[in-house]
Amino acid sequence: YRFRRGNLTHTLLQYLPHIAPPNREERGAQFLNLQAQDIPEHIRTEILHETIQVMNHSEFSKIFAAGSKAEIPITGLLPSGEIISGQIDRLLINDKEILIIDYKSNRPAAKTAADIPPQYTQQMRAYYTAMQEAYPPHKIRCALLWTQTCTLMEVPL
Repeated sequence: YRFRRGNLTHTLLQYLPHIAPPNREERGAQFLNLQAQDIPEHIRTEILHETIQVMNHSEFSKIFAAGSKAEIPITGLLPSGEIISGQIDRLLINDKEILIIDYKSNRPAAKTAADIPPQYTQQMRAYYTAMQEAYPPHKIRCALLWTQTCTLMEVPL
């Protein structure tokens, strides 16, 4: 269920922020009961509670606030000449700063930045480079949001 769990969590984190907070748990359960009938109920419940916990975390209020964007397609040309194409899970842009967030539902979650798998760092570096081309005056930060531990970890680039 590892990949399904991640996909379902991503989908919930994309759509539930648009639902009024008192209705999120009910709507999330409805979604999981329809879209994940093949997954045992206790795992669906874990997915929903983990997602709601992330969304309700006080430190993440800006991430899920109005004005933040979900599932943003990105393409760009890296200095190496390589073309990248990807999807940013959550994006916050203001006048001076951009925050690129990628959700990770891996188990176990990385405990420190040194534990971040190299492919995640490469992914975030590519997103950083593409956004730097599009928004040269902005300070750009990249972070991983580990859903299991409800931790936002800045990626050193």
